[in-house]
Amino acid sequence: MTTNPPDRLDRIEAILDRLTERQVASESKIDRLIEGQGESNSKIDRLIEGQQQTQNQIDALLALHDGLEQRLEQERNQAEIDRREFRSTVDALLDALRDRFTSNGGA
Repeated sequence: MTTNPPDRLDRIEAILDRLTERQVASESKIDRLIEGQGESNSKIDRLIEGQQQTQNQIDALLALHDGLEQRLEQERNQAEIDRREFRSTVDALLDALRDRFTSNGGA
């Protein structure tokens, strides 16, 4: 039983056609993978951008917090100074009143 050449050529062509179909299918899969990779890269870029914006907001909040903390410390210091001055004024007034009433024969 010998295979005649046209049958052999037909089989070779069929094999080549299947290989071509597989190559086209493989190229299509590769194209979809490349497209998916591009979408993933875009998402990663957006995530990185969002993270940077978040970090900038955190930095701004920390700077605001530091400024408020410094202002609060200044307010505390000023309140202490004011309290001492007020106490000194009250003590001076009490002393003046005591002197006045004790020197006028009130005691």
